[in-house]
Amino acid sequence: MDAVSHVRTKVIPSAGILITVETLYPSYALKFMAADIINVISAILCFILLLTYLVLPSSSQANYPKVCLAISLFMLNGAGFFTITPAVRNLTLCNDAISSADYTNWRCMLQALFVVVGAHGAALWVSVRVYTLFALVVMGKTGGGWKLFVAENLFAWGIPFTFGIITLASKQTRFIYGRWCGPNSNLAPAVLYYPIIVPNYCQLI
Repeated sequence: MDAVSHVRTKVIPSAGILITVETLYPSYALKFMAADIINVISAILCFILLLTYLVLPSSSQANYPKVCLAISLFMLNGAGFFTITPAVRNLTLCNDAISSADYTNWRCMLQALFVVVGAHGAALWVSVRVYTLFALVVMGKTGGGWKLFVAENLFAWGIPFTFGIITLASKQTRFIYGRWCGPNSNLAPAVLYYPIIVPNYCQLI
């Protein structure tokens, strides 16, 4: 008997109820699947976009922030691959038929990493792109050399992976968002919400 069958056949002895996404959120099962399908389609389109950046003439290949933004969006939307079908969803979101997934489930852990790194990366590479345009249009600067290149990567990749590593090291990833795994409600504000929302809000004002 495989893991999926185990999830679908084992029940809580006292209640005789399967604990899966379908039983916990019966009215949302189709909505969750539809959302995951949209995420997967978006991830595929981001991958195609990434390929176009790599095969276009060299003048376009130089736009590194766009490439990294496409990678970040691919990671964020690609988290949907872990829950796109009921069989895969139960492997990702359930440790067994009774308990929901946590950091001991590698699928749940990897999905949480994709969510955190992808969300931070997308926000930060947009910021890098905005700064690049500002420097070009307002300040008249073209190009930045290898020092700026290293600084951009330390900023826009270093911060997302730092938060991703903190999330995994905390061992507080679990099935939390109704259809995905991520940092639990105690950790999420510190590693996901505030670090993304506050800096971007400050840029607007």
